[in-house]
Amino acid sequence: MALVVIKIEGLNETSRARIIREAMAMGRLGNHPHVLPMHDLDEEEGQSYMVQPSVAGGDVESLRENAEDHCLTIEQAIDPATQVC
Repeated sequence: MALVVIKIEGLNETSRARIIREAMAMGRLGNHPHVLPMHDLDEEEGQSYMVQPSVAGGDVESLRENAEDHCLTIEQAIDPATQVC
């Protein structure tokens, strides 16, 4: 399992509520090939988080950090963008 911290610092209350609503809606999507199921959504000491399955492959931020000059090539950027779409 993975603990996903929802970054809400610096947001006003309306924006925070919207992000939490969107996380809850994502949790209701069920089984979708490009959306991880959400097992829990909670808050601890003012920090919201989700519990989701851990997946192999890393994240786009790590991909960018490991890329030459920290910049993705067009080919490297197209694959995750296509999957998101």
